[in-house]
Amino acid sequence: LHFLALISFTPYDVPAVAPLISRHAGMDMPNGNFIGPVGAIWAGYSFFFFGAASYLLPAIMIWFAVANLMGFRVVNWKMLMAVLVCIVSAASLVDLQNLFFDSWIEDYNLPKSRGGLVGYVAGQLTIGKVLGPVGSGVLIGTVYLVSLIVITGLHPFQFVQIVRRDVSDWFARQRTLREERRALAEKEERQ
Repeated sequence: LHFLALISFTPYDVPAVAPLISRHAGMDMPNGNFIGPVGAIWAGYSFFFFGAASYLLPAIMIWFAVANLMGFRVVNWKMLMAVLVCIVSAASLVDLQNLFFDSWIEDYNLPKSRGGLVGYVAGQLTIGKVLGPVGSGVLIGTVYLVSLIVITGLHPFQFVQIVRRDVSDWFARQRTLREERRALAEKEERQ
C-alpha cells in the first residue's frame, strides 16, 4: 500500500487537513492517489521527511516479509535500527548529490532538499557542514552500506563470491555448449 501511495502521489491529492504537504489547502479537488486521501497524506509525509529515499521503506518491508516467510531472517531491534539508519543515510545521500531528482523539490513540495527534511538536516546541516561534501559522502555512503549489510545479512565478500561462482558457472556452461555444438558439427560432417 505504501508503494502504491508513493508512485501515485502528487501534492494536489493531499487534502486540506494536511496543509504542511498540501498544494491546494482549502480547495476541493478529486483525489487521484491509488490509496485515496490516507495514501496521499502518508506518501506526502514520507516524501516530506525522507524525499526520494521514501521508496526504500516499502522495499525493505517487502524484503523483511519475504525473508520471514522463507524463514531466513527474523526482525529484531537491531534490524529495525538498521532500517532507520539506512533510510536516514539514504535521505542524506540523496540530499548531498545533485545529479538526480532536481525537480522533486518543486514537484513533490519538499522542504529545501531532494532528501526531505531528514536528508537536509542530517546531510547538509550537520554532517555536510562538518566534513564537507566529499567527506560526508564517504561517511554517509559507508553507513548506508553497513546498514544494508545488517538488513540483508549478505556480506560484501559473500556477495562477490556468489557473483564470481555464478559467472564461472555461466562460462563453464557456455564452454560445454560450444564443445557439444562442435562435436555435433563434426559428427554431421563425417556422415
